[in-house]
Amino acid sequence: MIEDDPDLQAELDEALLALEELIAESPEEALSMVDSLPEAVRNRVEFRLTTARALQAVDELEKARQMCEVIAAETTDLGLRADVHHLLGDLLEDLEQPDLANSHFEKALQLDQELFQTRGHLTEQELEQRLQALLPQALDLLPAAQRSKITSFTVQLFPTPADIQAGLDPRAFSAYEKSGTAGTLRIFSANLDAEYGDLDELGEFEQHVLVELREQLNEHTS
Repeated sequence: MIEDDPDLQAELDEALLALEELIAESPEEALSMVDSLPEAVRNRVEFRLTTARALQAVDELEKARQMCEVIAAETTDLGLRADVHHLLGDLLEDLEQPDLANSHFEKALQLDQELFQTRGHLTEQELEQRLQALLPQALDLLPAAQRSKITSFTVQLFPTPADIQAGLDPRAFSAYEKSGTAGTLRIFSANLDAEYGDLDELGEFEQHVLVELREQLNEHTS
């Protein structure tokens, strides 16, 4: 099995990363790259999911949706199930079916919550402590006029189902709730952990999250 061959798995991971990067530059070329892959590779779930993202990028929305629905019915991998439901939510938003989109976003949220319990990068308490320490540093990087627009901040693991119904992406890093000229920033620690938690072993978690927090703050207060 491929999973038992670390060298082959590394090659597949590298090919998948190259494919994902190519989608951002030229989704048409990405789809051509998929066609050139061996059938056994093309049929792997992670490659089919990335192919669906490329199809979305070229507005083949219904084809991408059908592919995702097959993947959702087949795969038992928790992370891939979460990814495919999130992509289905995106696709259904593009297809102007918001109620169905939100049902898939809520499923993605549920699966991400389950995945957080098994991933084990950092505990909820460790995440909160680190983010509570990093947020003031990120605020200090902003001009005073932008800092004044943040009256308080809170850290919670995930957005809520109510947030999703209000239009927030379940994998958002933050939300800004404005009241008058300022507002409260909510940071979603588990979503940041999903993106950057594996950097903790390299001692790079804080520096990447600090940059991300600064970007989130700048986006909300500009």
